[in-house]
Amino acid sequence: MKILFVTAGCACFGASVFSGPIADRTLPPVERLAAVEHAPLKLVEDGKLNLAIVGEFKKEAAVRGPEGQTLALKARDSVRRGANVIAEALEKCTGMKPVICEPDDPKVSGYPYVIALGKTELSASLGMKPDKLPREGFEIRTFDKGVVIAGMDGFAIPGFYDRYNWRTGRLTCNGTEWGAADFVERFLRVRKFSLKDKGLWEFFPPCRKLTLKPAAYRDHPRFIFRGANHENWRVAISTDFFGGEAPNPMVLAKAHPDKLEEIFYRDASGRLWQDSETYLFNYFDVTNPKLADILINDFRQYYDSDGKDSYWGHVWAPSSRYIWFGQCDRGLIMDTPRAKSFPRADAIPCDVMSEIYGEFYRVLGEKALKAFPDKTLVLMAYSNYLRAPRLFSKLPPNVHMLACAGTPALVRSAAYRRDVIDIYEGWNRMMPEGRKCVPYTYDLSYNSQGLIPQTLRGYFEGEYMRAMAPHIAQNLVYPCNYLHGRGNYLSAYLTYRCLWNPDYDVDAGLADYFNTTCGEDAGRHLVAFYRLLLDGWVKGYVPEIKSGWGSIPAPDFKLLGKAFPEPTVKKLIALLGAAEKSLPADDAKSKARFEDFRRPFSKALLDLVAQQKISFPDLDAEYADCGMKIDGAINEPAWKRMRLPTFKRAFAGGDMKVVNPESRLLWNDNGLYLAVKSPSPYKVGSGLWDGDSFEFMVTGGDPNNPANLYQFVLTPSGKFEDYQMQIDQPRSMDVNFVAKGAEYAVNTNADEWAAELFVPWSAFYDAAPKAGDIRKINLISNRRLPEEEYSSWSPTLNNNRRHEMYAPVMFKAPPAALSSGWKRHPGMPWVFVAEKSVPAKSGDTVTVSFSAEGRGRAKALLFRYDGAGKWNGNSGGTIIDLKPDGSSFTLKLQVEEGKRPTAEVYPAISLFPHSDLFSL
Repeated sequence: MKILFVTAGCACFGASVFSGPIADRTLPPVERLAAVEHAPLKLVEDGKLNLAIVGEFKKEAAVRGPEGQTLALKARDSVRRGANVIAEALEKCTGMKPVICEPDDPKVSGYPYVIALGKTELSASLGMKPDKLPREGFEIRTFDKGVVIAGMDGFAIPGFYDRYNWRTGRLTCNGTEWGAADFVERFLRVRKFSLKDKGLWEFFPPCRKLTLKPAAYRDHPRFIFRGANHENWRVAISTDFFGGEAPNPMVLAKAHPDKLEEIFYRDASGRLWQDSETYLFNYFDVTNPKLADILINDFRQYYDSDGKDSYWGHVWAPSSRYIWFGQCDRGLIMDTPRAKSFPRADAIPCDVMSEIYGEFYRVLGEKALKAFPDKTLVLMAYSNYLRAPRLFSKLPPNVHMLACAGTPALVRSAAYRRDVIDIYEGWNRMMPEGRKCVPYTYDLSYNSQGLIPQTLRGYFEGEYMRAMAPHIAQNLVYPCNYLHGRGNYLSAYLTYRCLWNPDYDVDAGLADYFNTTCGEDAGRHLVAFYRLLLDGWVKGYVPEIKSGWGSIPAPDFKLLGKAFPEPTVKKLIALLGAAEKSLPADDAKSKARFEDFRRPFSKALLDLVAQQKISFPDLDAEYADCGMKIDGAINEPAWKRMRLPTFKRAFAGGDMKVVNPESRLLWNDNGLYLAVKSPSPYKVGSGLWDGDSFEFMVTGGDPNNPANLYQFVLTPSGKFEDYQMQIDQPRSMDVNFVAKGAEYAVNTNADEWAAELFVPWSAFYDAAPKAGDIRKINLISNRRLPEEEYSSWSPTLNNNRRHEMYAPVMFKAPPAALSSGWKRHPGMPWVFVAEKSVPAKSGDTVTVSFSAEGRGRAKALLFRYDGAGKWNGNSGGTIIDLKPDGSSFTLKLQVEEGKRPTAEVYPAISLFPHSDLFSL
């Protein structure tokens, strides 16, 4: 790596003309200050350190919280941490370990310079006032004896960490630490793109010489709630404002076992949405004002006991200024009479529950205001209650909203911006004048098929924050963007740079990332790769986005394919290939970083091409005309009639071989039957989704324009869930749907796990199908062992509710009933054997007549049967139309020449409700 500013010629800047590191566009812009004139500081000379790192470390270490907590316990010892940042950088860049000591330590006199950290007499003598800086801000000044770095440190400000904030693990305010980080980034070119993977993404360039001329500047983060994921760059939460899904429903239930009916929702079918093992099976009853009383009493108990007698954990614990409530992550549409008393006119999925939540928030806010007049209640707008209610115009003045909407990658869609702003402003109008909602922003999709927008999110983070600035809280944002895939830390890195300062130069940061991680030669190709992604996204995808309704928008995979057609994908693949060839020779780490970046794209790019060429399987559901017992044994004769569908990888790209479970589908006038078998190894999870599972997806109504989608989930642990979503009118997936009368059974052994499922037609909202009808159906296999594998009858690119991608399944006509004189063959209900033999010998023609009742069209074949299991000869097949009132037919069979002479035969008629030939 080129170190452009550690030589005497360019490793400096003057009092009035700034260049070099202070103007480095790959770093956030800073506020330049007038510097004190002094001779150049030769901090590093011929690899020798001419400095000591000093700070009042003993004074800082002596600080204690009300319960004896140390600052180091929660990473709040900003001065010590800042010293460690500089010491690590100097040691790894120069090979020399610096001295860290108190300012009055005799060792200091042995060095011509110091790097002094924190608020000290030295910082005061230079006119620095770190306590007056913005939250987490820092100031860096040079003087004739070295460098002073002093930041706004929470521990140094009386009352900043009160007794409640001392306990929480989320609150830090370390301005001096951030100043130290900025110093080593600017002057030593240190980079930490991620703290994961044992230092693979950290860079400490060699330094033999570091000379500074007079300099002074300051900086601070523009958002003081930047997330608590300390694997990312300069993340911190330096405010006690908080919100989210709290309290934990399972902990709340444990605290109030006698009040479950008041806390949790019981739907119209009688199901109580409370579960002690699976979080997603819990749902607070926000139609019940008693829930508000329980929460208020719990808050009161928390404060009365000084925060000790409570179920609140240290991370979610209320503070001295804020209390909060957030619903479990469900998306239920409540169906009780009280819920239906709050209708929403022209409701869409993101506001069908807004009036219900709005009323509960109003009640909870009023009770909180009365009980805690000095505190603010933080609430969530999320999922199907994302838009503000309309039944009243204002919430109580103590309410603050966390609006879970906003996807930075879509910021350049004018329609999307208008919709998100409308969500923000809807809640702003309900709060006191001057208070604005806090955005809870998202990636576009949280699975691997969202790789492209996830990779691009960081590029648009600053642009999004600038665009939304008039509509959101001044310095608060909750960035939900933690799923980028191993190796692709670029988006998270750019995101947090932009949350520090939305004016950050993302183009410079992009080039810096690739050039540093993979070398400049490979970096050029990777920047070109990224820009080609940007071009397809901005020109091909974003202009087609028409709406921003919803919290986490799902990618439109068909639109992705149009935005990235096959010629573009080939260019992207070629650029990755060129980058790989240009990696620095014999640099294993660069190759490892490149491979981590390339790996997810190797599949995602194939998916983009393959999804345009997906072929759908041709499947039939056989008619179950015999008794069916749902016991997981799968031993009824009817199961054997269906040919086994082939499973394909759920991600369309490539022809990767997958495990092919056995699956069979039957139907009759009663309902729909499914049988599945999946071989070992398999994982039995404690919940619905943490082990192996099958997802059975069925549409209802017109297959080309279905009215409803039904989802049934089976696991080897015996867990079962059913869901429904209205398709012809936009609605959220109804997770409290119950398929009444459904039966299921699961069997497990060392070799496989198997399941049978029966769903009666009466459980569906749609009319039962008739013979010959078609429904779009899919079956998804989710395997966890030996490694995760997702496959299905029809690939849906891991968005299992994409019903337009499901296989068309035809419901086969039931076997016909023949007139007297014929009996069904045991185990072959579609084969009828004459009760009496017919005289015949080789070469003779046998004529038979019969009447048949049935539905639909079938192919009839006449076989010769000797009554002892031997078959030969057939009529060649005749298409007949079966009717419920019976029809008469005559078939002829010629006994083949050369066969064993016989005096008699038993004619056998086989009626097939499909065109395939029957093989004896």
